[in-house]
Amino acid sequence: MSKVQGEEGEKLPSASFVAALLWVFLMLLLPAQGFALQVHAEPEGLYSHQMGHVFFFFSMAVFAFWLQKTRLAEKKGWRYIQFSCVAFMLWNLDALWGHMIESRLSADAFAPISSGRALVLEKAVAPYLFYFLKMDHLFAVPAMIFLLLGLKSLTKESDERPL
Repeated sequence: MSKVQGEEGEKLPSASFVAALLWVFLMLLLPAQGFALQVHAEPEGLYSHQMGHVFFFFSMAVFAFWLQKTRLAEKKGWRYIQFSCVAFMLWNLDALWGHMIESRLSADAFAPISSGRALVLEKAVAPYLFYFLKMDHLFAVPAMIFLLLGLKSLTKESDERPL
């Protein structure tokens, strides 16, 4: 955060910081409807989104393999980042399957409600599996936490190193 010099030498927040803080405050007071699920136009949007999941999956797999091969994963910070890669891989598999099952569910499987649509559970496995797979935060949140722990550990390690 950059600061501006005040009259008596005290540091004041910059105008851009104050504007950003005001914007965040207004967004908290005036919430709009927010949807957590990404909607894709058929079929191109879904295909490109799925290709993104596949690319991200393989990127994390290569990175996790590289960390193991170079023996960087022996260090605490890199090990956390490797755990993050594995959790992101699981998240991508979960999202891939969830999108695939959602595209195969009929429109009758959903009931319209004011904030979007709700899944109507029936005597089939697909809606239950879809419902379970939509809880992808069970993989995404730990992946982000491991990434944060890894980066914090690497930062702490680099701060302790003499120049």
